[in-house]
Amino acid sequence: MGALVALVGWPEAEPPSEAWTGSTASGVPIVLGDVRGPGPAVARATSADGLISAVLAGALSNRRELEDVLGLAAAANAPRDDAAIMLRLYEGRGDNAVGALRGGFALALWDGRRQRLLLARDQLGLRPLYYAAERSRCAAASTLAPLAALPGVAGGPDLSMVDLVFAFGAVPAPATLYPGIRQLRPGELLVWESGRHRVHRYWQLRFPEAQSGRSVISRDAARRAREQLDEAVKQRTAGVVTGLLLSGGLGAGTLLALASGLGREPACAVTMAGGDEADARRASALAQRARLAHDVLRPDVDWERAIDVMVAAQGGPDGAVESVLLGPAVGALSSQARVLMAGAGVEEVLGGGPAERAWLACERYRALPGLVREALDIVGASGRPRRLAWTSQAVGSAPLDVYADVESLAGAARRYALYGPELRAATGRAPAARALVPLVSEAVSAGATDAGDTLYYVRLALGVPRIGAMFDAATPMGVDLRLPFIDPRVAQIAAAIPPRVRASLRRRTPLLLGAIGDALMREVRRAVHIPLGPTPAAGRTGALASLTREVLAPERVAHLGLFDPAAVARLRAEHDAGLDDGGVLWRLLLVSRWLEQPDLVAGYSSAPAATSAVMRSSS
Repeated sequence: MGALVALVGWPEAEPPSEAWTGSTASGVPIVLGDVRGPGPAVARATSADGLISAVLAGALSNRRELEDVLGLAAAANAPRDDAAIMLRLYEGRGDNAVGALRGGFALALWDGRRQRLLLARDQLGLRPLYYAAERSRCAAASTLAPLAALPGVAGGPDLSMVDLVFAFGAVPAPATLYPGIRQLRPGELLVWESGRHRVHRYWQLRFPEAQSGRSVISRDAARRAREQLDEAVKQRTAGVVTGLLLSGGLGAGTLLALASGLGREPACAVTMAGGDEADARRASALAQRARLAHDVLRPDVDWERAIDVMVAAQGGPDGAVESVLLGPAVGALSSQARVLMAGAGVEEVLGGGPAERAWLACERYRALPGLVREALDIVGASGRPRRLAWTSQAVGSAPLDVYADVESLAGAARRYALYGPELRAATGRAPAARALVPLVSEAVSAGATDAGDTLYYVRLALGVPRIGAMFDAATPMGVDLRLPFIDPRVAQIAAAIPPRVRASLRRRTPLLLGAIGDALMREVRRAVHIPLGPTPAAGRTGALASLTREVLAPERVAHLGLFDPAAVARLRAEHDAGLDDGGVLWRLLLVSRWLEQPDLVAGYSSAPAATSAVMRSSS
C-alpha cells in the first residue's frame, strides 16, 4: 500500500515484494505492484489465465453499483477488491471500462493478450499518475518517488518548475518536477504498445453551449446539486462505520449535515487544532450539536522529520503544511473507524472560489458609470480600503492574471525578490501565468465561453490534485480516506449553471449554500476560510522556527545558490514580526531540503507515513 508501480522493460529495477511479474511475447520483463508508504490502498488482481493483471491505487466510490452490474454481489466466491472489479469490466468493455469508474484512482493494467499497457487517472485528478514512456520500455507510478529513483529516467530537478511550486503548491499536468517524467491529466488514459504510446481523454467536463438552457438549469441547480451530494455521501458510507475529520469550515460542516440528514452519522470525529483557535471552537460546536464523540488534538510535531518524509515519499517539494498537521488526526481517527471522511474540495468542485468572486467584482466595477469609477479610482489609489484598491488596479487585467494574483501563495514580484540569478534565468518571465494557458485551452475545448467558466475550470484542475496530494501525504498505510465532494457528477452540475449563479460577492459557494439550506450553523456559513497551519508559537519561537533558522541561515542559502540570502533573511524577519503567515517560508524549506539532499528521493524505498513519523505526543 502507498504507491502503484508498473514497469515494462526495466530488468535492472528491483520489483516490489509480492508484485505480479510476467513478460511480453518477446521476453521483455513486466512488473505490476506497489511500494509501501503513505497514501491510498493499492489493490491487485490477475485474470484466470494469468495474461491480464491490474493494479489500482485509491478507491472506487461506485463499487457496489459495479458489483451489481457485473453480477458479483450475489456470487459467494467472487473477488471483491477494486482491481478485480476493473479487471472484469475491462474483459467485457475494453478501454471503455475506465469511463464506468467513479472515485479517486490511478490505474495500471497489462493486457498480455494484446501486448499493451493501459494507464488511467480519475476524472477530477484526485490521484496522480506519473509515467516515463520510451520506445523499448514504459514505467508508471502514483507518486514521483519510484520513478525518480530509477536510474537515468528523471534527469536533474527542473528548476523552471520551482516558481510553480511557490505560486500554486504543485506543478500542473502534464509537466512534473523532472524533465524525464510526465503525468496524466485528470480524466486521461494512456495506452503503450508496440513501442509507442498515445494519450486521450476518456472523460471531459462540459459547459452547456446554449446560455438559455443554462439559465433554465440554474433554476433547479440547488435541488440537483443536493441530490448528487446525497448520492456521493451514500456511496461512500454504505455499509461502513465512518470517522470524520472535522474542522469548523464550510466543507466539514456541510458533510456532517448531509450525513446526519441521511442517517449516516459518523461514529466519531477528530479536529486538528492549528493556528486558528476559532476554527477548533466551531468544530466543537458542530460536534456538540450533532451529539458526536469528538477530540481536539494539539500534537507536538517533529518538523525536520516531517519534511524529509514528505520529500522522500512525494518525490519532491509537492507538499502542504496541512499534511503534517492532518496526519495525527488521521492516525487517531483510524483507530476508531474503518473509513474516514473529510469535506475538502467544496469550493473547487462547486465553484464560487476567490478568483471567481474577484473577477465578478471586476465586472461589476467595469459596469459602473464613468464618473463613479473615476471617484472610486481616486479613493483606491490611497490603498484603502484594500479590496477597493485591489479591484481598481485589477479591473483591466486578463482573467489569468486575476487568477494568478488571487490564488497564488505569493505574488510574482514577491516570489522573484527571493530568487537568485540562476533561478530567475531558469524560470523566465511569469512562468506561473504561462502554466495556466494550456488549462484555458482545455476549458475552451470543454465549452467555456465566459471568463467565470474558465476560472472555475482552472481552479478545479489545479485544486483537486493539490487536495489529493495533501491527504495522501497525511494518510498512513491501510487507511481508507474518502472525499465525497470531489465527484465528477457534482462538478458537472456546477459547470451547467451560469458563472454569475455559481459565484457571488456576498457569499462563498452559493450553489452549495442553496443546496444545503439552513442546515449549517450561521457561524460556519460566514466563517472566513483560513488554511490549517501551525500555531504562531511553533512558527516563530518553537521547533519549526528553529528548523527555519537552521535551513534558511544566510550561509546555507548562499551555498545552495538559488535564493537571495538577504531577501530570505528579510522574509524571516517579517514572519517573526507577525507580518507573514509562513506559507512562503514553508515552500522555501521544502525546496531547499529537496535540492540539498537528492538522496532523499533517489534512495526512496519505503517511507513511513507522515502520521506516525511526526507526532511525538498529543493532548
